[in-house]
Amino acid sequence: ALSHIERIIKEKSQLFIKETPKRHRPPSWSEASLDVTVRWLLRQCGRIETESRRKCIELVCTFIPLLPGVRSIREYFDLKIKSDGNIYFIERFEGTASKEKKTRFKANLANQACLTDMNEQFSLPMIYQWLDTVIASLDCYTWVFSQGFLNPLILQENNKRSRLIESLSYFISKISMNTLHDIVTYFPSSNQSNVFTPNDVHQFDTAKCTVIVRLLNFITAIWTKYPQDTKRAIENSFYSNDLTKLILTCVFNPTQIGFDINNEEINKKLPERILSLLKSMTTHLPEQLLQPLRSNAVEMTKSDGIYNLKNELEMNPVRWPLTFTITRGLRLLHDVRLLTKPSQPEQYAKELWTTMLAKMITHGEDFDRANIVLTIDNQRGLQALFDYIIYLGIKPNEVLPYFFRSNRIHSDSGMATVGTYLLTLFKHQITNWLGTTPHFIINNIGEIKTVDECRLIVSFLTTVLDLCSRDKDIRQQYGRQFVDGIYTCWPLFVLLYRSTNIDDKLLILTLLTKTFIIDSRLLIAHEQFDHVSQMYLSLLIDKQLNLTFKTRLLDLLPFFASLDTDEDLSEDRRKKWSDDLCRTLHTFTAD
Repeated sequence: ALSHIERIIKEKSQLFIKETPKRHRPPSWSEASLDVTVRWLLRQCGRIETESRRKCIELVCTFIPLLPGVRSIREYFDLKIKSDGNIYFIERFEGTASKEKKTRFKANLANQACLTDMNEQFSLPMIYQWLDTVIASLDCYTWVFSQGFLNPLILQENNKRSRLIESLSYFISKISMNTLHDIVTYFPSSNQSNVFTPNDVHQFDTAKCTVIVRLLNFITAIWTKYPQDTKRAIENSFYSNDLTKLILTCVFNPTQIGFDINNEEINKKLPERILSLLKSMTTHLPEQLLQPLRSNAVEMTKSDGIYNLKNELEMNPVRWPLTFTITRGLRLLHDVRLLTKPSQPEQYAKELWTTMLAKMITHGEDFDRANIVLTIDNQRGLQALFDYIIYLGIKPNEVLPYFFRSNRIHSDSGMATVGTYLLTLFKHQITNWLGTTPHFIINNIGEIKTVDECRLIVSFLTTVLDLCSRDKDIRQQYGRQFVDGIYTCWPLFVLLYRSTNIDDKLLILTLLTKTFIIDSRLLIAHEQFDHVSQMYLSLLIDKQLNLTFKTRLLDLLPFFASLDTDEDLSEDRRKKWSDDLCRTLHTFTAD
């Protein structure tokens, strides 16, 4: 119904400019007109009901451009400030100290800048109401500052100053890093015992973390849009040590604050919000405000710091969920240059790789044993650590030999080779690494001396191509590079298709089939075309191969048969290929 009314007003806005006798006038409205509607909606923007607030903000943005003589929302806001002062918007976004019913919110920052202003006695509903009040004000200010409708200088008016920054400072120092049990102590003791259920704790953490996210958005918005004015609008004391520790805890250990990183949306979006915040801060904040952030980051990650990665890996057992957030946080801080990489990153990466393998695998006489049950948390921690090892610049030749190992390992999912076990766990990291490193395959295959070595390498490449074919983004970005590298190395695989073992020949045929799935045209112009095509022809007339294998070969025949008419081949090469194929097919049918 509301959307229907919105459409009517948009289409027939001229009818609502002035009041008419027949139109119903809501109680407390001076007149039933579009201008009064906008003013009433602006007052509702500061209320704590989330959906109502968001709809009112949307309607304000829709209706203001319909007012006569108003060219933009920014112009309307400027006119309001000139006529009524900054207090006009402060009262709408934070509430008012007035006791007049029509202007008073049931909860507002004007009277209750701190949680303890709400009531003398502790109660959970009171906490949620205060947190909702802070969220409402943050939503409003983030909206008008991010869109450029208002300037942050309204927060610092001489006589009628906003209480938002006071409330945020209180939240940061007293609420953000604390638990319900801590908050109870802010109130006078009572005879009533405070026992909190897991659901109480979860609800509080959810509400608190919502405020934290809105706070990050608010700081990002003001520094991105108004870097110079923000320096004057907000005193340096706001950027306290408590705020610095809050931001860095969100970076390294959001679970400690109350974030549920098992929630996929939180796990994905929280780092994005923090990255936007830190980029804005490192770009615009004065050095004296940034320095505490750098100092605290160094303090937290130094050799005896609470988030030192090597110390975490030396624990028994390793806390893999924390390892996940620490490694992700280190990368983030390196990227925004708030924390320098280790002085010898490649050597440090090798040490991390060695430590990780020692934690993962125990070597035995008959077979190796996997030490870690691959739960979601454990997998995520291992994969993030391996990502960080690659990020630090470890050389592929330090890592790849482990993926080619054939010794057996007993894991929670059964027996496998060490190479298969590692590739299954790190398949996305390896695939992305191959795709983003030029000539990765060509430069890192090395000399193949035995059939066993060749078998392991081809199995590895086949698995990588299989992963590539399933992921559209990886296939489109890196597929041709993978296939080109494999074709270039094809002469190294001669041991397989000349082997007397049919499984070896099936392995090389599978690899060729996978390359065609990725890009069937690349082979035609490749320098190894003759080598690959002659292998195919030799397999067609190999008398050791059974009918099932020959059927697999015939699946590729349409590609090879079409080459004698392919214009990408020169006429001489087409004729030679046509003769070779016809001769081979005659032999094949005769056999």
